[in-house]
Amino acid sequence: MSARVWVVPWDGRSHRLGAWAMPYFQAARLLIGESVPPPVEALGSPLDVPWVEAPAEAAGLAAMLATYDRVLWLAVEPDGAVERLRQVGAEDVTVLDSPERAAPAAVDKGWVLVTRPWPEAWEMSEALEARGVPTVPFPTIAFEAGDEPPDAWVQAPETFAWVVLTSVRGVDFLRTWAEAHGWGPDRLRNLRWAAIGPATADRLRAWGIEPDLVPSDVYQAEGLIEAFRKVDVAGRRVLLARAEGRPVLAEALRSMGAEVWEWRLYRTVAYPADRLRRLRPWLDRVRWVAFTSPSTFRSFLDFLRSAYPPEEFLWWPYTRRIAVIGPVTAEALLQASWPVHAQAEYATQAALVEALVALWRAGE
Repeated sequence: MSARVWVVPWDGRSHRLGAWAMPYFQAARLLIGESVPPPVEALGSPLDVPWVEAPAEAAGLAAMLATYDRVLWLAVEPDGAVERLRQVGAEDVTVLDSPERAAPAAVDKGWVLVTRPWPEAWEMSEALEARGVPTVPFPTIAFEAGDEPPDAWVQAPETFAWVVLTSVRGVDFLRTWAEAHGWGPDRLRNLRWAAIGPATADRLRAWGIEPDLVPSDVYQAEGLIEAFRKVDVAGRRVLLARAEGRPVLAEALRSMGAEVWEWRLYRTVAYPADRLRRLRPWLDRVRWVAFTSPSTFRSFLDFLRSAYPPEEFLWWPYTRRIAVIGPVTAEALLQASWPVHAQAEYATQAALVEALVALWRAGE
C-alpha cells in the first residue's frame, strides 16, 4: 500500500484542528473519518479537501487507499484506526499526537496554551493563529446551571430597576432561563441593564436588549462600581446575576443604598480531566500560557499537579512566559507564587491576544 496516512486524534471537541493542520489538509487528496464530520470552522478555512466517510468494508478501504497517495484520517480511537489501516495493507501511518509530529516547524518557537472554556478557547485560538501564533486550546473549566432565581424576580421582574451582568456566559444562561419560561426581550426591555464590558454588552444586543451602562475602560467589578457612582440606585432593586464572584460589587451597590438581590445563574466546574490527558504531550512544548480568570488558573493548577511529578510541577511555571487578562487574574497567580510576564491593557480577549502576539513575536 503506497498511501501515506496521517491519523489525527479527534473527539469532536477537546482536540481542535487549527492552523498547524492546514499543511496536512493541503497535502492530502482525501479526508477520511469514522464519524459525523466536525464543524468546518474547527478544521480550518478554507477547507479545500473533500470529506469522505471511511468505508466499513476492508476491501473498500484498501481500494480507497490505493487510489490516493496521501490521506488525512480523523479518529476517535487513534489506536483502533491504525490497526484497521494496517490490516488493509497501509504501512506508512503516523499518528499526529505530539507537537513534533503535528507541526514540527512550530516546535522550536513554541506554542501558546489557551486555557479558556469552550467555545472561547476556539475563538481565541483562531484569533492567535490568524496572526501566525500556534496554539493549544486547553479548556480547564466548564459551566452548569446554578440556583433558582429569587422569587421576587420570577413574580415581578418589573419591580427591579437594574439587571447587572458580569460576563457573556451570564447573558447566555439568563437568556436560556428566560426563553424556557416564555420571556422574550420585550418583557425585559423596560428594565435598565448594566454590562461589565463590551463583549457582554454585545451579547445583550444580540438578544435584543440595549445595555444602559457599560464601563468606559476598566472591564471588571471596579469598573462597574465607578460607573454606578454616577447613577442613583438608592432604594432601587438591583438583580446581580452571575456565577460565583468577589463580593466587592454587591457590597458597593449596597453601600450606595441599592436593594441587591443576588442570583447565582451558573457555576464553574472543572473540565473533565480524561479529555485533557490526551493533550498532556503538548504541555511540554508550551512556552506561553494565557489565563483569563482565577478559576481557569486554579483548575489548570489542579490538573498540572496531577500530570507532573512534584519537582517538575514546581518548576513548570518558571520555564514558561505567562500572560493574564487583568489584575484580578494576576493576583490569583501571584498568590500561588506564579510569575506574570504580561497583562492585557484592557480586560478583553482582543487585548490579551495583542499581548500574546507581542510576546511570541519577540521570542520572550
